[in-house]
Amino acid sequence: MKRLFAGLSLVVALGTSVQALACAPEAQFIATVKTTQTVSDNLCLVKLQQIEMWNENMMCPLDVETTQTEPILTECSAKPGDRVSGVMTESSNGRLSF
Repeated sequence: MKRLFAGLSLVVALGTSVQALACAPEAQFIATVKTTQTVSDNLCLVKLQQIEMWNENMMCPLDVETTQTEPILTECSAKPGDRVSGVMTESSNGRLSF
């Protein structure tokens, strides 16, 4: 029984470690758009202000401070002053998007 428990503990520990390495940092948010810059026909870089709600993923949290300095890639439907919400993620190259 001890061997079974030890084996299961090892599998769970390794699975959790691999999952943490494979996930992308993310958070749910509600914020107001400060600025937009067109990148292509349907993609824009936006900067946010007045983040009203920030709920980080427990396994792969995205730091709210990152959104204050980095532009965020999204569809060009948002204009300055618009309230936006969704799930923001950070890609492996460090680009934020929602």
